[in-house]
Amino acid sequence: MRVADLTTAAAYGFGVTSELSATADYTGPQAWANALQAAGLHGIRYHVRHDPRGDLARIAWCGRAGRARRPPVGHSRQLPADLLLAAVPFGVQIAGDLPSSRPDTR
Repeated sequence: MRVADLTTAAAYGFGVTSELSATADYTGPQAWANALQAAGLHGIRYHVRHDPRGDLARIAWCGRAGRARRPPVGHSRQLPADLLLAAVPFGVQIAGDLPSSRPDTR
């Protein structure tokens, strides 16, 4: 899958500024997403708006607008230690042994 990396200095040459990641008005970011999707890209890598350091990035995948009606079927896996450590400065705490959301079928 091809992703446009809007976090690089080269993105400035296309008119991308940090405002794209900092705005609460999604009109601009959605216009970029539509244009990049039309150009054959599948997602956008951008800076996380709520990271005051500007170090964190995430990927938004292109697709139909709106929230999915139900979560996709998937599998569970253990979170990597570096992800857990990166979450600590933001006050994120990971709870262990959470009850399963699946009904008991005994």
